[in-house]
Amino acid sequence: MQELFGLSTDSIAWAIIFSLGITATLVTVGVLRNPIIAKMGVRNIGRRPAQTSLIVLGLMLSTVIISASLGIGDTVYSSIRNTALDSMGHIDEEITVTGGIPFSEEQIRIVTQTAEKTEVDGIIYRIDKRFPVINKANSRTESRMIIRGYQTPTTDQDSRNSLDGFPDYAYADVNICRRWNSHSCNFGSIKNLKGSVLSLESLEPYELYLNRSAASTLGAKEGDKLDVITNESRVEFTVAAVLREGGLASGGGRKVALTRYIDLAKILNREGEIDWIGISNTGGIEEGLVFSDEVTGALRLASINQTVGKQIFVSLQNSTALNILETKLIDPLITEEETESLSVIVSALEQSELSDQFLTTVADPIAFNHLMTTLSEDQSAEEGLSLRLGILWTQLNELEINPIKSNSLAIAERASTSVTTLFSIFGSFSIIVGLLLIFLVMVLLAASRKTEMGMARAIGMKRSHLMQMFVYEGSVYALISAFVGTVIGSLVGIALVGLLRQAIATPDFVIEYTFTFKSILIAFGGGFLLTVITVTASAYRVSRLNIVVAIRGLNEELASKAYVNWPTRGKRLLLSFILPIIALGNIFKQIRALQLSGMLIALIKVVLLPLTWPILIMKNILSMFFTVVAQGWPLLIIGPLLVVTSIGADNGTGFNLGVSLVIIGIGLLLRKVLIFVQISKKKTTRIATTFEGLSLLIFWGLPFTLLEPLTGKLNTTPDIFVLGGVTMVASVVWVIMNNNEVLLWFANLTIGKITGIQAVLKTAIAYPVASTFRTGLTISMFGIVIFTLTIFAVLNNIQNVAREQPTRVTGGYDIKADTLFPINDFSQQVAASSLLDSKDFVVTAKSKNIQAIGREIDAKETQFKSLLIRSVDDNYLKTTQLQFSHYNPQYGSSPRDIWNSLLSDPNLAVASNSILPSGDPFGPTNRGFQAEDRLPDAESQDWELLQLEILPEDKQLSGESLELTVIAVIDSVADSLDFQQPSYVITSDKQSKLQDLQEGRNSYFIKLQPGVNADDITPLMETVFLPYGLAATNTLSQIDAGLETQEAFNKLFQGFMSLGIVVGVVAIGVLSIRAVVERRKIIGTMRAIGYKSRMIAFSFLLEALFITLLGVIIGVGLGLLTASNIFREISREVEGVKFSIPVLNLAAIIFITSIAALISSFLPARQASKIYPAEALRYE
Repeated sequence: MQELFGLSTDSIAWAIIFSLGITATLVTVGVLRNPIIAKMGVRNIGRRPAQTSLIVLGLMLSTVIISASLGIGDTVYSSIRNTALDSMGHIDEEITVTGGIPFSEEQIRIVTQTAEKTEVDGIIYRIDKRFPVINKANSRTESRMIIRGYQTPTTDQDSRNSLDGFPDYAYADVNICRRWNSHSCNFGSIKNLKGSVLSLESLEPYELYLNRSAASTLGAKEGDKLDVITNESRVEFTVAAVLREGGLASGGGRKVALTRYIDLAKILNREGEIDWIGISNTGGIEEGLVFSDEVTGALRLASINQTVGKQIFVSLQNSTALNILETKLIDPLITEEETESLSVIVSALEQSELSDQFLTTVADPIAFNHLMTTLSEDQSAEEGLSLRLGILWTQLNELEINPIKSNSLAIAERASTSVTTLFSIFGSFSIIVGLLLIFLVMVLLAASRKTEMGMARAIGMKRSHLMQMFVYEGSVYALISAFVGTVIGSLVGIALVGLLRQAIATPDFVIEYTFTFKSILIAFGGGFLLTVITVTASAYRVSRLNIVVAIRGLNEELASKAYVNWPTRGKRLLLSFILPIIALGNIFKQIRALQLSGMLIALIKVVLLPLTWPILIMKNILSMFFTVVAQGWPLLIIGPLLVVTSIGADNGTGFNLGVSLVIIGIGLLLRKVLIFVQISKKKTTRIATTFEGLSLLIFWGLPFTLLEPLTGKLNTTPDIFVLGGVTMVASVVWVIMNNNEVLLWFANLTIGKITGIQAVLKTAIAYPVASTFRTGLTISMFGIVIFTLTIFAVLNNIQNVAREQPTRVTGGYDIKADTLFPINDFSQQVAASSLLDSKDFVVTAKSKNIQAIGREIDAKETQFKSLLIRSVDDNYLKTTQLQFSHYNPQYGSSPRDIWNSLLSDPNLAVASNSILPSGDPFGPTNRGFQAEDRLPDAESQDWELLQLEILPEDKQLSGESLELTVIAVIDSVADSLDFQQPSYVITSDKQSKLQDLQEGRNSYFIKLQPGVNADDITPLMETVFLPYGLAATNTLSQIDAGLETQEAFNKLFQGFMSLGIVVGVVAIGVLSIRAVVERRKIIGTMRAIGYKSRMIAFSFLLEALFITLLGVIIGVGLGLLTASNIFREISREVEGVKFSIPVLNLAAIIFITSIAALISSFLPARQASKIYPAEALRYE
């Protein structure tokens, strides 16, 4: 994996190494300066191995989550990468002609001559086709075998003479083969299953090689005879060998056969034609990638229409494009890919020079898309410029030069980054919980040594010494836990990858677990540093203990901060600015005093100055800033400014933060006002915290679109999910912990009335309520985790709409069949078949998919983008039951009216839901056609007519272009099971300009008689129509398969998020163990006044259950609230979905969490129950 959160993983790794080095240096210097403090800090680690093990278990969980996330990212990256490299072998670039037509003589000369001049060590030609194939030995079939006919150019005249039909011009001026080694002419050696090296040149006429996947399907072996069924006849081929997967033998489970070019050309009647050229760069499979940009650029430059390139340059030069592009380059949100391409264009325009680099950049479809998007987004762009550029670009180059290997690896990188980011975002909840546990552990450690630390402070130890002592101890724990967490995280990753295989693994995509050293370093270093930072923060809190309270062993109370006046703060800030001068002066002072140790320490301080100096300045600035902010009124200025700025920038996250700052500011100001009117501190705190907590909860719990009339639609990123969840849970806990008397009153009023448990209940609730800080932390841990699991459980329940209303996905058809060759009369052949009964077929509708490009007429976005035309017959329009999310009312008021409108007017069309911008921060990027200017109201079904201009990719229209009017948008559920479905329009096959493209209907939609099982019919159809390469699918089975994939993903995420429950359970165990020690005298007193042993144990168990259930109730409640808000958004776009609470699922989560918490507190409870009164009361 190369990137994480938009940053290079190499940079992250080096930053972590640097941070580890700085941390190690600081700790080492501190230990050398004061070894006694270090010994006091680490001495308890070895004394109490059980406690140490529990602490390490708690501290390692954040590292486990980071490690598992990175492991999954590495796995996805390496799996996609290996599949890409395996399937492409030595082919680095592939070249085709736009529209799929064969190469001309001049085009092949351009390719071969350019290859001769660049870092190319191989060139290969191909034609290919899918065929139905029958193995005569056992009658096993494959309806869609890929057969490829390859030929490499050669300067050997004898070889050329033996290849009748291969065009002579393909050999012109080609000397590349002379640079190849013995196997490179085959683009890497191809081997049979025994490992013997084979070559395409050794094939006899009408022999072929099968890859392992094809041979397995056919049950074929060397020497078997295969019938290849063409559109006109059957041709017999002999299996020469079965090949290992990889290289030209393809890979990833695809069924491929390799044969001689001339044999395939003859059966296709295509002698002398070439429709694909593969290029191998100098070097091996991976080494050649370094030349990919150079070779691709050279090929594009050689094949570019220079006149059109100049016209594009002039169009940009004579417009406001330069200013727009320069503005885009300083945009902080611009991507590295956009910067690289746009910089080249800007440089050429600034220098008024039509450079080769400019031409190769605009010829790159991705770079040109960046250019067009930038121009389209700016209102100041010259009118018609985008349209003119779009038309010119279609004429720029007839060759499509695709650096397929580097593009595939880029896809692998984006996929792995997306997966890791997604897991990291959802894992952030568990990481936050883990950090809270670290904080809690250190607080409990401090509580266990409270008396010891109080005495140390009493005899002269400073707060900084206490802080150092805990930092040293925490650093050792952090080091051990980071190591253990990385190891366990890799094991968790293996388990999660197993679930990932269930979700997305196919024969074409093999998933193998991978965890690179770089990711191990990032996981270890990230976990260690997060732990050390949290330990340092908790150590600062620990150092503020009240000496008298600590020595006497009273309840926890922190010492008040000493007031520092503003002149002192200003003096400290000034001194921090002149720190280098002070440090150098200290060195000279030590030199004059001839103190070697002093000189060494002063020198170390100077060396660390580049790090400590900015930290000290920032510390003093922040100290002054937070002192002002604590008064509340500054937040009432900062918050509204952030709100206004965020609305202007369409930033939803900034808007929410701004409002939250305003609420907190009012709360802080309310404290000042209440203190001023002499309200007691306790009441002041309760009133202010209740206001803050409830206000934040209400704001973050509002329906997502409630404020849109005021703010407009704001863009959000996935981090809003984490921020909102944590804020709501913290708000509720904040209110509860500051209103604990209400909690006690409610408990006594309800379960406190149960006979026999009153005495136990009071102690079980009183102690956690009294320790508000540690109890609040533990409740927050459970609340955050259960909050996420609840949302997943509810949303998984919502997604069953496809299963409950399948006609919204299938259109009412039971079978969808695709063919390689057109079937002249489908119904007649069904009737003539002895296997099929025509009475079983109620409806047979036909369609043809036509690859095209399209744009919206008179829109801001004028660039042509990929758009599929689905041309359907009258049967389809009369019988389909697909529904619409939006439609124009002038064409009807029901789905049937809309479909009838298409029947009567072939210039009308309906479009897939994917043409609408989704605005989903978790959704995939759509690079196909989208109506960018259309943001329909999800609460209204009204649709404004959309005018489209469409050009089929092969441009074989009966006119210049096809114009269609889109009158409706299909329900999003129709494509919910195919996230990679391109944008498409459905129109009547009577459209006059599509008549030349109607030959060869390739899809059939079939509705069966009630009671007829589609699973019984599909294999019979494939048998009857084998000569046509028909593949049939049961549409309901397809729905089930898609939902199973979704459910597998949900299980994967739920399993990942469940790691957070472990954190909460460990926290309960830590609290229980500490409670036994803290309450030893109290337990003895309780036993002395009549509490029985089982009552003590029950009290501890009830206390653990109380804390757990409180967190669970908060998590479930807030999770249901958020899930209902998400449901409202879904229901606005998808009609018919129902919100239902998965009671059994939530009950299972609550039950498992409660039982785990009871188990973790069982041993401490048992230990407490065995304390004898006499022993406890004399305990010192």
